[in-house]
Amino acid sequence: MGSVQKLAANLRNSLNGLLACWDEHSFRLEVYALVLGVGAVVWLERPLWAGGLALCSILLVMMAEALNTAIERLCDRITLAQDPQIKVVKDVASAGVFLSVLIAALAWMWLLFGVPG
Repeated sequence: MGSVQKLAANLRNSLNGLLACWDEHSFRLEVYALVLGVGAVVWLERPLWAGGLALCSILLVMMAEALNTAIERLCDRITLAQDPQIKVVKDVASAGVFLSVLIAALAWMWLLFGVPG
């Protein structure tokens, strides 16, 4: 397979993954937050780098959510029974999403209150 075909296949796989994430309510909310964030960055008239950083923080949350979704689906594929070890794995993945949300919240608070216009 040539380089262009491989790149096209990789892109197709990534788009399929994004479509799979769309089934997750949290991921859809994060997409909406990204759209609103773009509008907020334009409206706030902050430096481009600061707005870009704040928007990247939302993308970080979306990435963590995608990885969490993959881990949860893999765990559910292994067993749907109540398993304490699987619960820990899912909880740790969820903690990753939570930490990324904290990063995004800090980035947006900094953009809103800490960066001069």
